[in-house]
Amino acid sequence: MVYRFFLLIFLGGQCFILFSQSNKVFLNRDFEYRYQSLLSKKNVKSHDAIKPYVYSDFTQPGLVSDSSLYYQPGFPVNKMKGDKVQHEARLGFFPMLNLGYGLSNGDSSVSYSDLGVGLSALFHYKDVVTARLNFSGHRDNYAGYLEQNVLEKGITPDGHVWDTYSNGYNYTNLNGFLSWNAGKYFNLQLGRGKNFIGSGYRSMLLSDNAGNYNYGRIMASIWRLKYVVIYSHQKDINNTDSRQYGQWKNKYSTTHYLSWNVAKWLTIGLFESVVWKAQDTLLNRGYDVNYLNPIIFFRPVEYSTGSSDNSLIGINVSIKLMNGFQVYGQFILDEFLLDEFKKDVKEAFNPGSQSQFGWWANKYGGQFGFKAFNIFGVQGLGIQSEYNFSRPFTYSHADPLQNYGHQNSSMAHTLGANFNEVLGFVNFQRKNWFAQINLAWHNQGMSTDSVNFGEDIYRSYTTRNGDYGHTTAQGVQSNVVNIGARVSYLILPESNLRLYLGARNRMQNLRGISSNTMFLEFGVSTSMFNKYTDI
Repeated sequence: MVYRFFLLIFLGGQCFILFSQSNKVFLNRDFEYRYQSLLSKKNVKSHDAIKPYVYSDFTQPGLVSDSSLYYQPGFPVNKMKGDKVQHEARLGFFPMLNLGYGLSNGDSSVSYSDLGVGLSALFHYKDVVTARLNFSGHRDNYAGYLEQNVLEKGITPDGHVWDTYSNGYNYTNLNGFLSWNAGKYFNLQLGRGKNFIGSGYRSMLLSDNAGNYNYGRIMASIWRLKYVVIYSHQKDINNTDSRQYGQWKNKYSTTHYLSWNVAKWLTIGLFESVVWKAQDTLLNRGYDVNYLNPIIFFRPVEYSTGSSDNSLIGINVSIKLMNGFQVYGQFILDEFLLDEFKKDVKEAFNPGSQSQFGWWANKYGGQFGFKAFNIFGVQGLGIQSEYNFSRPFTYSHADPLQNYGHQNSSMAHTLGANFNEVLGFVNFQRKNWFAQINLAWHNQGMSTDSVNFGEDIYRSYTTRNGDYGHTTAQGVQSNVVNIGARVSYLILPESNLRLYLGARNRMQNLRGISSNTMFLEFGVSTSMFNKYTDI
């Protein structure tokens, strides 16, 4: 095993010298931080809310030179010599490694681990076609508070369904994409992976919280507009005890997002998504052709087909007050009645004035945040703060199979619904080094066995307790404070292979009972996606 490990490292280093980077920036906070910094400038025409980024987003005149756009390999790969001649068609293979270990003090688990090995294949032809395939096998053990979710939901913290338990939770991770730049304005992509829409750390519209799913994506960039259509295939594992992929129920979704650079300092994005189940009581719908049209609005289609599919609409706003300083926000609307909302506002300003308020179906959520780069004149130093909230029952549906979720995870915020959250970050990036100090707090109302308070999007909203009196974070109170720090060093940019060292302290008060857990973790990891453990 040790021999194979070092052999993969060697092959990865050798492949690097024959190959340039993929056309996609990894959807990982450490990796993409420098690119967010570039997009925070007022004169940039790109659309920072559409992720993962592609390197063509940064090829504007005067933005960045080609030599400084890509990460350079870190030690020891940078010491390897070889042929660096570039060819029109290139093929490379890179190692995927996870060798991590952690210690915790204060919960039922005193140690945890992250073990995985795999291989990534990358093909590139000019700037026209790029293909990538990643496969890895994993055996993980988790800290106590995470293991509870892993057992209850049957998924890992990054949304993968674990197959078996044998000295750890075993699972495989298959993802990749085929991308074609069809001329100057269009990019077509087929893949299995994740997408993200938003300018913040979290997204209330579409995030990378859930596991990998199959998708097709059309992206068009014309003038100041960027239009994205995502056709996706999700799975529901909540209604079966099987751990086999073929036994899970199918669901589908179509997502539209139109981003408009109104001015150099203002970008507005309009979002809509619809979710439906493949099999209903009358027929096997499969992928409904009514939702294949890339320029339609969903509500008229729903009405014309007599559909009860789950539709959501939203908006994303980004304001660049100055170079390197950005204010952003989102609003997601699931269901809404203006008259009922007015009652809530009147009750908030004049308590006791309304006989009924807090209507259950006013389902919405929002985000407000800011981020600043290169503060105090220090290159790479930045701060970020963010507030997120969601009303009870947002993203849920009468039929849980039609919720806004995939494999027992939310397609939006990792907490689901019925919460308030505040986040803060101090970041520093210099060459291949990245450091972060973060603070996360959330307050969420939890359901009981008999009463659904609306935080779990996999429970039908028909099980609610009445139509009125519903407030954000209602239910059994859970308050969590998570303080952490992490340092990572990038070794191999082609697979985002990093050394990392981190420490954090998690404090929770649940049902009036307090707990406090300290963590220390270190290792080497291939990090192509984010893993949200700060909950």
